[in-house]
Amino acid sequence: MRRHTMLATLAVLTLPSAAAPASAELIGQTAELAFFEGSWACTGRRFATPQISEQQFTANCDFTSAAGGAWLETRYAEELTAANPVPLTIQEFWGFDAPAGQYRTRRVSNFSTAGTFEASGWVDQEWTWTTDKFPMGDIAPPMRALYRRIGPDKFAVQPAIQDSGGKWQAFAEFSCDRK
Repeated sequence: MRRHTMLATLAVLTLPSAAAPASAELIGQTAELAFFEGSWACTGRRFATPQISEQQFTANCDFTSAAGGAWLETRYAEELTAANPVPLTIQEFWGFDAPAGQYRTRRVSNFSTAGTFEASGWVDQEWTWTTDKFPMGDIAPPMRALYRRIGPDKFAVQPAIQDSGGKWQAFAEFSCDRK
């Protein structure tokens, strides 16, 4: 009896699901992300707040195809310098959520933050990741990361949180050049 149950379970798990999109469909949607593939050198700054002074930083950002081309793995790592004594590192997976009809990314950082962001894809030369709640210490405001394609080998990023009045407040800006 146990053997038959296990065989039946294995048979069900190996059947293709009608709801699951074909791998080629996912890869087709992920092609919108192809611009980012490769290694990038980034420079930028975090804006001053009442808690910290403005910080300049440099970083490396690598985007590589993952899971047979269905996802784009992102590794962002700032360099340790006197001006940036606690560098940020982020790892993300960018891909297309076919049932939801939108792009999603899941990110984790060395500051013990994690979040899921959504995007519609390119609108003109902009790609915007957004989330309703992003944990930042004692608060979890809406957050966005606006990516602007400046040319074939350059993009700029402006992360921002939404204040209580609904206005987006950028807290950093940086640009990246293809290596």
